[in-house]
Amino acid sequence: MKTRHWWLAVAPLVCSVGVVIADNGSAQVDPERLAALRAMTGQARALAERMPEPARRALSSGAMNLMNLAERWPHLEQSLTLRRPAGSRAAPALPREEKASGPPAIPSPGTQVNDPGTDGDFSRLSGFTQSETSTAWCDKNVVVGWNDSGSLFESGGVSFNGYGRSTNSGRIFQDLGFLPTSSGVLAGDPVIGCADTNTFFYASLFETVTTSDISVSKSTNGGFSWGNPVSAVSKSGSTHFLDKPWMAVDPTNTTRIFVTYTDVDDSGTVCGAGNARMAIEEVNSPDGGATWSSPVVVREVCIDRTTGNGAIVQGSQVA
Repeated sequence: MKTRHWWLAVAPLVCSVGVVIADNGSAQVDPERLAALRAMTGQARALAERMPEPARRALSSGAMNLMNLAERWPHLEQSLTLRRPAGSRAAPALPREEKASGPPAIPSPGTQVNDPGTDGDFSRLSGFTQSETSTAWCDKNVVVGWNDSGSLFESGGVSFNGYGRSTNSGRIFQDLGFLPTSSGVLAGDPVIGCADTNTFFYASLFETVTTSDISVSKSTNGGFSWGNPVSAVSKSGSTHFLDKPWMAVDPTNTTRIFVTYTDVDDSGTVCGAGNARMAIEEVNSPDGGATWSSPVVVREVCIDRTTGNGAIVQGSQVA
C-alpha cells in the first residue's frame, strides 16, 4: 500500500504594514454592506487590542491592513461610499493564444503583472498597497495573486485580493481586477495553487460579521474568472483570528488540497483565562475544495496576555 505524506515548515514571520486611505470616486455602496464592514472591522480591532504584543507584531500584512481599516474606519466609511467611475477599468477579455517557441524570454528585471494605471483612481495612496504575492504555474497558464488596496475600493469593500494571469508562460500578464465574493470580505494573504492548466485555487483570509475564516476560491478556466470562496475553516470572530494561510495541491491526486494557517485564539479554552494561544493548524479537502476536514493542530503555544511571555508560532508552508 502506498502512503502519501505531507510536510510542514513553521517559521517566524516579519511583515510590513500597509495603510489604506481613499479620497474620491463616485457611486454609492449599499448601506447594508457598510454596516457589515463596520461590524467586522470593529470585531477585528477589539480582538487585536486583547492580543499579547508579540502576537500582534507577528500578524501578516493582510491582517495588519484589516486592523488599519478598523483604526481608520470613520474616514474610510466615507471613502467606501465612493466607488470607481464607470469605465475606468476596461472589461477584461480572454487573451489571444500565442504560439510558444522555446523557453519564455523574460526581460530583466521581470514582466509587469499588475496594472498601475488605476492606482490613483481614488487617491494617491489607495492603490499603492500591493504585497504578499503568490504564483502558480500549470502548462502555459500562470496566475499571480496579491494584496491590493485599490481592489478594496473598486469592489465596494468586499475584496482586498487582486490577481493577474498569463496564458503564454509568463511573457505577458493581464491584471484582471479583484477576486469576487457574494458575502463576507476577502481580506488578503493570497496563496495560489493549480491542479492542471484549467483548474486553479486561491486561498485567502475571509471575514464575516461573526466568523474568521480561511477560504479557497476555485477557477475552472485557467484563472480567468473565479467562483465564490468556500470556507476551508471557520471559527468565532469574537475569540479567534485566522491568519497567514498556505496551500498545497497533491500532485499525485490533484483533488486533494492541504491548507495550513495560524489561529490566534483568545477563547481561553486551551491556555486558560488571561492567556492567548497561537497554533499552526491544518485542514484538507478530498474533493477539489468542495468540502473540508476538521482542523488538526500541528503545534500550539500559550502567551501571557499581560506580560507577553511565551513563544509564538507564525508562518507555515505545507508541501
